[in-house]
Amino acid sequence: MQKGAPDNERLTHYLKTTVVVKHWIEEVLVIKLSSDLLDSFRNGVVLCYLMNEIQNRIVIPRIQEKTTQVFKLKENITAFLLACDEYGVHKARMFRPLDLYERKGEVLVIECLFELATLAAQRGFRPAIQNPEQYTGSVPSLSAAERNRISSQLAQLKDKRKAIRNVPRISPEIFKRRMEYLTGTRTIDWATLEKRLTLFQALARSYVKQKKYKKRVRDQGYREYVAREIMLTEKGYLTSLQVCTKYYRAPLEEEAMKPPPVPQNMGANGSAIVTIAPAAPFVTKDDVGVIFSNMNLLIGLSTELLGDLNKRIDSWNNRQLIGDLFLKIVPHLKIYTQYLANYNAAHLRLNSLKQNPQFAAFLSGLKTNHTDDIKKMDVTSYLIMPVQRVPRYNLLLRDLAKHTWPEHPDYSNLLSAADEVEKLANFLEDKTRFSEDLLKLTEISTQVADIPFTLAKPSRRFVRESNLPDQRQSVFLFNNLILVARHKKKKTRNRIQREMGTTERPTCQLM
Repeated sequence: MQKGAPDNERLTHYLKTTVVVKHWIEEVLVIKLSSDLLDSFRNGVVLCYLMNEIQNRIVIPRIQEKTTQVFKLKENITAFLLACDEYGVHKARMFRPLDLYERKGEVLVIECLFELATLAAQRGFRPAIQNPEQYTGSVPSLSAAERNRISSQLAQLKDKRKAIRNVPRISPEIFKRRMEYLTGTRTIDWATLEKRLTLFQALARSYVKQKKYKKRVRDQGYREYVAREIMLTEKGYLTSLQVCTKYYRAPLEEEAMKPPPVPQNMGANGSAIVTIAPAAPFVTKDDVGVIFSNMNLLIGLSTELLGDLNKRIDSWNNRQLIGDLFLKIVPHLKIYTQYLANYNAAHLRLNSLKQNPQFAAFLSGLKTNHTDDIKKMDVTSYLIMPVQRVPRYNLLLRDLAKHTWPEHPDYSNLLSAADEVEKLANFLEDKTRFSEDLLKLTEISTQVADIPFTLAKPSRRFVRESNLPDQRQSVFLFNNLILVARHKKKKTRNRIQREMGTTERPTCQLM
């Protein structure tokens, strides 16, 4: 009884682990697994989707679902194991594809999944898996044959890990002496033994090459996935710019082209003629130019890039190139500099125009009378897309380069293109920050009166604004200046302002 007690404890712990693993996967993927858990995992599809969900991105892009061919189903399991290895699951907890597909190591499969769930929880993934020791529910009932099989696997697993932990490192001389002692002779045929060791090394190298090949197959699938994502996101980006031009810019340009009203209220004999003058345009050419900047140039550049990407994707193969297309357009991406430098001014001008009832009516009319795309997104959502596009190029190119092997003809192109795009993205970010700072300095200059110097300078950066506890002073912190503004109330003679109260305009005092 005492000898079997630890075995029963290990079996009970395994069954609890199986239950909590099942509940965790069901909660993560929002699915219902069958009572035979290994049968749900046997084709590897659930495991692949689980790994993609844990990492919140596509790490296994090619999942073999609509097939019954055994070697393709085993590809799913192999892809999952490679992803587990990259995620950091300990090799001692990993299983072989046959352990799952032929049910030769179901204990190791469950332990691997529990190790993966534990590691994911440590990295902040939610929902977290429950501790098996804290599980108080029911566990699956097993037949005598199943209990013996699982108990045997648990015992073998324990003995194997114990043996691995207890193997010491020994020198070649000690190894020879031990071999002589074990064989009972000092006349060991070391030449034959060396040949066998050489054969073993060849098998080990073959295993490494096979593992590298499996990773190469997965990287090939991932490369195609990322390349198609670049193409599809570029298509969506271009479509959005074209929608913005068609439904916003073109009508506003047409409105701005309207001639100003010329009232004619005198007849030929001097008698009054009642005429209705055309309404004045509610936007000007300058308004349209500030809001949309050089969006037409961005559309042209995106059209050219999308055409090249379509040609490459249509003839896709494992040695197809993408990086050279971005190296070609990198010099032209600098046109985004003008758009980003103007973006904050466009945002301010747009907010100012929204105060105009005619302009507001124009925007609301688009929401009511046009397509679902217009109803879902307003003009500001379209205007920010070019600001986000260059950083998105950088992320996609880095992802593509990460899954491209050094021997691939596109590897150096991708690294060079990603570096150039990253430099441009950083430059654009600096320009955007500089523009934001300049606008903030200008805004403070108009809010605070009696500043005896020029506040808006290229070298000055706004850091923070805060009100003092008495609410009568504001502090503006800059990189090279602290400005304290004291609020001074001024009574007005305007009847409307008098009814609403007094107005305040801060005057400043330097510290």
